[in-house]
Amino acid sequence: MKKMSSVYCAIGLGLALQANGLGVSPMLVYFHAGNNVQDITVENADQVVEYASITPLYLQNMGLSTVKAVPFNGTNPQAFGLMITPTKMALQPQASRKIRLVNLMTNVQEDRVYTLTVTNINPTEKVEALSHGSSAQMSLTYGYKIRVFVLPINPLPIIHAKRNGTSVTITNTGNSYISLRSGQLCDLSGGNCKPLTNGLDYHALYVGNSWTFNLPRDGVVKYSGVYAETKNMAVQSN
Repeated sequence: MKKMSSVYCAIGLGLALQANGLGVSPMLVYFHAGNNVQDITVENADQVVEYASITPLYLQNMGLSTVKAVPFNGTNPQAFGLMITPTKMALQPQASRKIRLVNLMTNVQEDRVYTLTVTNINPTEKVEALSHGSSAQMSLTYGYKIRVFVLPINPLPIIHAKRNGTSVTITNTGNSYISLRSGQLCDLSGGNCKPLTNGLDYHALYVGNSWTFNLPRDGVVKYSGVYAETKNMAVQSN
């Protein structure tokens, strides 16, 4: 007796990822002012032909409770702001192909954020033996989520970090996203710093976002911020 089940696995975000036959690189794409063309590489490391589909979404109000994923309507790429070709591909064993991204939005006032999902069309099938002697056939579908940023001419997150006892609120009132990394909790003089844990060591702070969290003890918080792909900013609470 055979039973069929289906599993979907979403993968991201990082510099490059490989799952089963397909590999995708990069996982983060930045369109700086004046640079309107970028490529994503899809590789097939398997010994069989792999098929993939590419689905873009525009993320309005990214990071907020009002975030809305807007799909491309298929007819007006100018209004969507991003053109992707191809949207489906077949990859021969050990071969690679490019996904071409063209930014159609110029002079944006703040970050415009998209996500691209690269999904295998022909799911990998696995047969597993069950304890009672029958077998089960499992269909595994996996997808990569690629984050795409269209940056303003002068991207700059403006960060306000306020502390009230053990409660900290960090707000981004600028025009661009910042990645807060390597969080540390220091004593009240700013010294004797220890790494933060339990999900407080890293946070993505998009335009207009606030992040409030509680510390295990009173103290000054410090982060190494990265924005506009390569620029650095030190973030510290009062």
